[in-house]
Amino acid sequence: MLALAGATSPSLAQAPAQGTKEQGDVVVYACVNKKGELLGAEVARSSGFPELDEAALKVARATKFEPAMKNGKPKRKSCLHFKVKFVIKDGVPVPAGSVET
Repeated sequence: MLALAGATSPSLAQAPAQGTKEQGDVVVYACVNKKGELLGAEVARSSGFPELDEAALKVARATKFEPAMKNGKPKRKSCLHFKVKFVIKDGVPVPAGSVET
């Protein structure tokens, strides 16, 4: 099973429009290589707000992944969907806690 190896700092994923009241969930589809390096990421389900969708992709790019394993060896390529939930904090949309797979 592919796993997210670490938490992402909310500051890396703040939506660019400060002072907005946009919040919601973004589902990201990401694939990684056998080293856990991101091969690509795309929005699988939009929040309805382009700024939050782009911020969720920033989360994907900043996240350290662990590749899926098969017979004790990392798979050449593995993919997963994960959800990034944004909430308003101090007038700025930020990821709420950890990323959910």
